[in-house]
Amino acid sequence: MKTKKTKIQKQRSEYQQILHAVLKRSNINEFDYNLCVFWTGMSFLELHYPVDSEYDKYREAIHQDAMFWNWWRTEFKSYEEKLIAMLYNEQKFIDKSQFNNTMHIFMFSPEVEHVYQENYLKILSNIKI
Repeated sequence: MKTKKTKIQKQRSEYQQILHAVLKRSNINEFDYNLCVFWTGMSFLELHYPVDSEYDKYREAIHQDAMFWNWWRTEFKSYEEKLIAMLYNEQKFIDKSQFNNTMHIFMFSPEVEHVYQENYLKILSNIKI
């Protein structure tokens, strides 16, 4: 009897496939990959809530929020899917530096900004600042 996968199980499976494709096409290891996810997320927050500004408390609260990191990883994966499709179509490989630079550019994407404003910030009221 075949068991039905839950939505979360399907998403995890898709994320694992994306991760393996990224590692294969970018010649980076999983540790460097996770560092890239973290540092681009932190850079995104610093872009919106500059260090040593009146917004420090927001950045500090949000960077500790699990919902932010869930949202960030989801957006990161979405962008990666597009990157991997492009690399496969063009039969290209990229190195660690190119991957990091490409993923860093993603945080300036108007789509990411829109999703941040429309999706994540609407749940900001759940965070104690």
